[in-house]
Amino acid sequence: MSVWKEAPRDVLRMAEELISEHHPHLEGANIAILMKKDENPKPVNRYKTWAQASKIPPKFKTLLHFDFLIWIQEEIWDRLNEDGREALLDHELCHCAYDRDETPVIRHHDFEEFS
Repeated sequence: MSVWKEAPRDVLRMAEELISEHHPHLEGANIAILMKKDENPKPVNRYKTWAQASKIPPKFKTLLHFDFLIWIQEEIWDRLNEDGREALLDHELCHCAYDRDETPVIRHHDFEEFS
């Protein structure tokens, strides 16, 4: 079972700084950031997902006033140093974008080396 909670203020502050410095296209974006803690973590395909970005589905936009949701595995976050945390959060922000119509979209990796 997973336990979800809102990300601490320092995580949100780091996201704001990264957006300001490296992701100007996300200025003004409504991004929710959650921490996920698994009581019995089970890796998928032998690998544990550290974090994930997704767009809010249109059917939930009336209830949730966010464009994107980023969740971070709390156990991983707690083990990372400041540079690692920044790299992980920056990576997830790179997935968040808008198309020409200003509709939220998720950008996939430019290159996937492993299946």
